[in-house]
Amino acid sequence: FEIGEFELTVLAAFPEMADENNRSVITVAEIEDLKFLLTGDMEAKAEKALLGENLDLKCDVLKVGHHGSSTSSNMDFLKAVMPRYAAISVGQNNDFGHPHNEVISDLQYIGAEIYRTDTDGDITFYIENKRIVPKTEK
Repeated sequence: FEIGEFELTVLAAFPEMADENNRSVITVAEIEDLKFLLTGDMEAKAEKALLGENLDLKCDVLKVGHHGSSTSSNMDFLKAVMPRYAAISVGQNNDFGHPHNEVISDLQYIGAEIYRTDTDGDITFYIENKRIVPKTEK
């Protein structure tokens, strides 16, 4: 699909999975050779299934699955994706402890620059001169 200047590709959906989070539609938005991987609430089971599709999952920006829960963003998946930036949509002081420290540590380990809605507020990624420029506003 084309939406404005973006080309949006549906990579996968796993409607047969029992857990609603793992039924998230996984998409890639591309603009000027920059890739944004949008994972919805995908957890480890869907990550494993997606890895089994043998797709090129490398991206510039990863929308981290399931709010950075310990049930998502396992290291095999993160190594396949290798995002430069990671965006975590998460409520401040949420009851679930999201994002989990292990996910943050793993994202740091692979070298991702992490942005979180609970600490950074709104996150916007602008494209300037074929480069991604992250901006936050709290």
